[in-house]
Amino acid sequence: MVQVTLLPELLAFIAARIVNYETEATEPFHRWEAPTVGEFAAVPLIRHWYETIGLRADGEIVRWSTDHREPYLGVRPVEERYDWLSALVEGARRWPELRALLPTRPARATACQCVGNPMFAAGKFICPACCGLEWVEA
Repeated sequence: MVQVTLLPELLAFIAARIVNYETEATEPFHRWEAPTVGEFAAVPLIRHWYETIGLRADGEIVRWSTDHREPYLGVRPVEERYDWLSALVEGARRWPELRALLPTRPARATACQCVGNPMFAAGKFICPACCGLEWVEA
């Protein structure tokens, strides 16, 4: 299980996004997913074909099924670095307040090989090396 540390202001921000998710919807699919946001008490950070990864107000990162053919019930923990870090990166694109949860780029970090590669342009694929941060530790 991955749980990020949330300062009180960020905890309140996430809790408010969960409660107000449907009324703050900016896309039609936000309204469609609003019931699961309330049910699982997690704001969606990233959506895949078969599941969504979200953040709870206590800092836990969870996943739930969006596959209507073979769904699993409830939420499951997120443990793989690629899953939780890429979800935080994507979530911070929508809510800049979440940038505080991203790792700080170390001085010795270098640009990831994905930078400038059209395959990894925003909205396409997420680089498995940097998880969307666009840098890797040297």
